[in-house]
Amino acid sequence: MVLPFILGKVLAQPAASFSQAKRPLGSMSQLGSPYKGGQFPTSLPQGKYDPGKGQFGVSQHAYLAYLDWKSGYTQACSDGTIRVLYDDPARTVSEGIAYGMLLAAYAADKTLFDGLWNYYKKNSVTGKGIMGWNRQGCTHTDAGMSGNTGATDAELDAAMALLVAACQWPDATNPFVYSTEATNLIQAIKTYEIHPTTFQTLNGDSWGSGNTCRNPSYFSPAYYKLFARHVPADSTFWANEVVDASYELLNANRHPSTGLVSNWSNTGGVSNACNGPNEYGYDACRNPWRMATDVLWHRDPNATGMMVLLSNWLSGYANNCAGPIAQNAVNPTVGEFNNVLFASTWAMGAMGGHRSNLVKDFYNRISKEGDGGYFGTTLKTIALFFMTGNFWNPYEPLLFATVKEKSISQNLGTVNLQWTTEWEQNVDSIEVYFSADGLSYTKVSSLKAGQTSYGLQEIRYINLTAYYQLRIKDTWGNSRVLETISVNRFDPLELEFYPNPTTSEISLFASFQEESLDIEIRDAFSRKVDTWKVNAHTLQKFQVNWPSGMYYIGAIYQGEKVFFKLQIQ
Repeated sequence: MVLPFILGKVLAQPAASFSQAKRPLGSMSQLGSPYKGGQFPTSLPQGKYDPGKGQFGVSQHAYLAYLDWKSGYTQACSDGTIRVLYDDPARTVSEGIAYGMLLAAYAADKTLFDGLWNYYKKNSVTGKGIMGWNRQGCTHTDAGMSGNTGATDAELDAAMALLVAACQWPDATNPFVYSTEATNLIQAIKTYEIHPTTFQTLNGDSWGSGNTCRNPSYFSPAYYKLFARHVPADSTFWANEVVDASYELLNANRHPSTGLVSNWSNTGGVSNACNGPNEYGYDACRNPWRMATDVLWHRDPNATGMMVLLSNWLSGYANNCAGPIAQNAVNPTVGEFNNVLFASTWAMGAMGGHRSNLVKDFYNRISKEGDGGYFGTTLKTIALFFMTGNFWNPYEPLLFATVKEKSISQNLGTVNLQWTTEWEQNVDSIEVYFSADGLSYTKVSSLKAGQTSYGLQEIRYINLTAYYQLRIKDTWGNSRVLETISVNRFDPLELEFYPNPTTSEISLFASFQEESLDIEIRDAFSRKVDTWKVNAHTLQKFQVNWPSGMYYIGAIYQGEKVFFKLQIQ
C-alpha cells in the first residue's frame, strides 16, 4: 500500500460521512450484482462486511485501492479546495478532478467530494461554468496548452458524479445542493459541448460547431440517458438525439472484428490523427468503460455488441494484453505497454461482453496491481469500484438492507427466527420462506419492514435440516434474498417400531407432548385398515393380520401429517 503523504495531502482514512450516505461503499453488492446487465465477477473477496472496522466484504480490494489512490494522488489546498495530482504533480487536469469526484461520491466520502467540486468551480475560468482543463496546482492558474478551455469528458464525468452525490446525500444543502449543481453543469454541456444540429459530443467548449475532429472515448450514452431523467424538459434531446448521434459515430468508428475504437475520428466516425495518434491508445482506452456502463445500467444492444466483439478478441489475454495498439490488431499482445491502465479499462469492457472467465482473470490481475501513475492508478481504482458493484446507476430504485445479527432456535416444534437489519432502503416487507432441501422454497410469512423476529409453527419431519430464507421486497414488487439460515430440526413426535418388516406383531414406542394420540394404518391405496390409540412414553405391542405389502403408520399431530413406512411380509 502507498504510504500516506504528510504535508498538504489528504490522508487515507475511512470516510467520516460514510454513515450519512444512502448507499455506503460496498453496500450495494453484498448480496450480488446491483447491475441490470453484464457479467459480474465470480472471484470477489468473501470477507466480513463491517465498514466501521474497515471490512468491506466483496469490495475489500476496491476499498484498499481507494485508500491508496486518495493518499497518493489528492492534495488539500489552503483555500479549502482539494485537487488530484497529475503525472507532473504541479499540475491538475479537469478529467482528474472528475474521476476523483466519481470515486468520492461512490465511496460516500463527502469531505473529499466537496473539496474536489470546490476546486472545479474555483477553476471554472471559461465564464461558462466549465473548468479550465489544465491548471497549475493550488494557484488555480493556467498551466499552458490552452489550459483555460474545457474538455468535455471532464464535464460529463463531473455531472455524473454530481448525480451520484445527489443520490448519496439528497438532503445536503451545505456547501452544495448537488441536484442543482448537476442541473447547471448538464445545461452548460448542452449549450457549449454538444453540436447544435448533429448532436455529436464536441471535444470542449472552445472547439466550435465547425470543427470536425471527434474523440470517440468522450461519447457517454449511459450518462446521457440519466441526464434526460434529471432534466425532463430536455429528455428528447439527451435520450434520443444525443444518444442516437453517439452510437451512429461509435458504430462507424469501431473495428468490425476487434470492437476497438480510435483515439480520434472525423464526424463520420472514420479514424484519423486530427489531434493525436491514429490508434487505440490513451484516449480510446476509456471507451470500454463508457460502453460497459451502458450495458450494466441499461442493457443497451449497441454497447453490448461492441463489448462482445472486444471480449472475444481479448479472450485468453487478460495477463498479456498491451497498448497502444492498432484497431485491426490480431490479438492484444502486440501493443507497446502491458500496464494496469489498459488492463483496467479492458476489464470493465469484459463485464459488458458477458465473458465470465475473462472477467475473472482480469479481476484477479488488476486487484493485485501496484501503482500505475496518475492515469493507471485512477482508472484501476474506478475499475475495481466498477467490478465490485460500486458504480451503480443512481436512478435505479434502491432495495437494500443488511442483516447485522441473526439467531435461530427451536422449542417444542416452534422455530424462532430473530434478526436485526440496518441500512434499510425502500423495504416494504421481509418475507420468510421455508425449504426442506435448500433448493425449492415456499413462502410461510410476510412481515412489515423493521420487524425483527418471528415464531414459525413448523412441524415437518423428524431429523430434517430445514432452511429459512429472508427476502426483502419493495413497493414496486422487486425482491432479493437477504439471508439464508439453516437449522437441524427435531420433531416433538417420535415413533420407534420394530421389527420392520414384520409378519404378525410390532412393538411401538411413541414420544410426544399429549397423553395419547390416535394413529391410523393405511394400505398402499390410502385405505384405512386400523386405528391405534398410543400412549406417550410407553412401549406398546400391536397385532397385525393384514395381507403382505407396504403400509403407512400416520398421525395428525399439531396440524401436521406424519407418516412412517411399515412392511408386512
